Amino acid sequence: MATAFWPTLDHWSCEIPLHTPHPRLEVLAARGFVQLADAPFTVPESEYLSLEYMDWKSGGDTNFAPIATADGQLDCRGFWSKGDERPDKGARFTANAAAAARR
Repeated sequence: MATAFWPTLDHWSCEIPLHTPHPRLEVLAARGFVQLADAPFTVPESEYLSLEYMDWKSGGDTNFAPIATADGQLDCRGFWSKGDERPDKGARFTANAAAAARR
């Protein structure tokens, strides 16, 4: 049985202010999201099946195939979580980078 992810009130995402001085698209006003149309093409399986995925609980059950990370390992955490002061421009490529470049 699949369960949906619903954050509790102490989850960090519940503290994101909805009204800020940042520009907001009118199309998001009614529901806060839009459903995009399907792409008019098919992505070849070879472009995504050759990647190494990791399970990452970002809101439900999501899998990611990181191309670059703080240390080159499959890890979705931000650079600060590794105690590294480098900016994200100092990323190291993962094994997925070569597979993503073969296009």
